[in-house]
Amino acid sequence: MIYEDVALDGQILSKTVLKDQPEDIERIKKDKATKSAVQVIQGRRTGQHIGVVFVGDGYAQKDFAQYEKDVAHIFKNLSLQEPFKSYLPYFTFYRVDHISSQSGVNKIPSAGLGMYYGCDGLPRLLCVSTTRVMLEARNAPRSDIVFAIANSSEYGGAGYRKPSISTLAARHPAALELALHEVGHSFALLGDEYEDQGSSENCNSYPNISPLNFDEMKKKKQKWHLWQDLKGISSYAGACYSQKYYRPTLDSKMRTLGNTFGEVNLEQFILQIYKKVRPIQFATPEATIKQSGAIEVQPMQPSSHSLTISWYLDGALQPQLKNRTRVETKEIQITKSTHTLTAIVLDNTPLVRDEVAREKYMKQSLKWKLKLR
Repeated sequence: MIYEDVALDGQILSKTVLKDQPEDIERIKKDKATKSAVQVIQGRRTGQHIGVVFVGDGYAQKDFAQYEKDVAHIFKNLSLQEPFKSYLPYFTFYRVDHISSQSGVNKIPSAGLGMYYGCDGLPRLLCVSTTRVMLEARNAPRSDIVFAIANSSEYGGAGYRKPSISTLAARHPAALELALHEVGHSFALLGDEYEDQGSSENCNSYPNISPLNFDEMKKKKQKWHLWQDLKGISSYAGACYSQKYYRPTLDSKMRTLGNTFGEVNLEQFILQIYKKVRPIQFATPEATIKQSGAIEVQPMQPSSHSLTISWYLDGALQPQLKNRTRVETKEIQITKSTHTLTAIVLDNTPLVRDEVAREKYMKQSLKWKLKLR
């Protein structure tokens, strides 16, 4: 578990790695038999998607209207921030309607999700039972990112790496920013971009942290060297809790809350998105077509741009079919009995500059054998 203390101006002061709290085994067994209702806030239940789950603690039956309001507020703010804003259709947001036996969250572990303030002697550390949270979150079809929210306006939060859980006080304005910072760790696998307290081990494993300055990175073609021409991106000393490491921007959400993630970090978010979903949402018909008809390809659809669709007949590009999602076989010039039709879908977003990674994760092809008479 990770706890990051935050100053009033959003500066992250230190990182502390804490041991998970012991579980109440009997209560966990009881919770396993409990089924909570799940509501889709936005997105699809089926097909490819990344599941973002909200589950609350300290919301008794009388607080349910407040819970609905708090989740709607957090979702709205999430959807306005990148990368959620541009790739909103890739995510499905679920609300798990867990009803607590108590109203509010305090310094005593709750009977519901075990949430409480002040664990390990840190007043603003908002701990939770990860086991109980995931038992609730898994009522949703997918639970890739989980926000455990407290019925409270008192500042508090924490981040858990495995599984990916961020805790936050639902009605404190800074808590959502801290949760987003933690998603930067757990989902995009980013490192902290500040030089205060913490462990400096394995810092070079983070895509946004480097022991090399920018000139050395460019020479060795490492880390964020592909972004060298963009204003504001360089190598700034102070990252991964040490002045020995560099970060790509002067400030970002991985250093100070309230900032954007920045281009280098957003690239990592997008690549992680495509490690969970493929560019093609669905296609029909089956791989071999023996009679005339239509071939359909439905790509994933970001909010900010469209994916490109390229069609090839026996390896030759068919420019007249560019970006078509439906192709009739009668439109294709066939000169022999068997042909191969290929559709290639690609996300060409300028937010990614690593073309090797784009080719690997953000490109997908499908082929059909045409055996038309």
